Amino acid sequence: MGDSLPSVGGPRHDPLSIAWQYRKYINTPTPPPRGSAPTTPASSSFCNSYDLSRDIQPEVLAAAAPPVVVDVSEEEEGQPEPSSAFSCVYQSVAGAIKSLPENTVLRVVIKSFLTKTGAWASAHEGEPLLLLHSLRRLIRHHPVAIFVTLPAHHIPQRQRRLLARVADTVLELQSFAGHRHRTAPEFEAFAGFLHIKALQHLNALAPIRGPSNKLGVKRDRRKLHIEPLHLPPEGVRTLTEDVEMQKRGRRRKEEGGWGPGGEGKTGGLVPGMMCATSGRGGHGASLDF
Repeated sequence: MGDSLPSVGGPRHDPLSIAWQYRKYINTPTPPPRGSAPTTPASSSFCNSYDLSRDIQPEVLAAAAPPVVVDVSEEEEGQPEPSSAFSCVYQSVAGAIKSLPENTVLRVVIKSFLTKTGAWASAHEGEPLLLLHSLRRLIRHHPVAIFVTLPAHHIPQRQRRLLARVADTVLELQSFAGHRHRTAPEFEAFAGFLHIKALQHLNALAPIRGPSNKLGVKRDRRKLHIEPLHLPPEGVRTLTEDVEMQKRGRRRKEEGGWGPGGEGKTGGLVPGMMCATSGRGGHGASLDF
């Protein structure tokens, strides 16, 4: 009887009758589960650790093409005119392009642009614009990307607008550190704001923008977060404003309340918005708030 029974572990040559659509996957190797480490060595990618507290690995830096850093503040040392410093910057970028290998993207960083020449902005307003236009003409037919940093608080607003028109992408970083005004309570978790002034676009009338042009910047030990601003619920802000208004009204009432016996002081002011004329007649009288 035991000889007539087929072996359980023997080979089966019967065709699949139930899951016939999975027949083609019988000899296919099973993929590794999601989240498991790959067995084949992967090529190193640039900035793969995202840890701002550590330096980038030396082998990663050696494999990547280093950017050409031009510090304008060093070029301005001992230069009587800004045109001399700008000419040195142009020659540095032109020399890097001449020695550029084939099929290689050149990244140029111009640091501290107009840091010390801000005092010459009124007399030499066209010099920075001439340099940027010359650089655009120089890199027109080359794979070159130029990143320019400048202190916006040292430059007049009119000149900032002219410089922004020359650039393809304009980002403004506003830090809360050293700000004269107190940061709003709803923005205490942020280190500053990132304003998107302009974005690069090609063959289009306008670039594709996100839902907001004002983003928040957060900094922790490992990462730099750029995320949209989320205001707190309106009820929380209203409750805070009500408490401040009550404190302000109580303080005004104590300062301007009636004295003993109802004499000597005027009535207290009710908190709120008030306006009154300054007492001068005619149509030119202004309002005092």
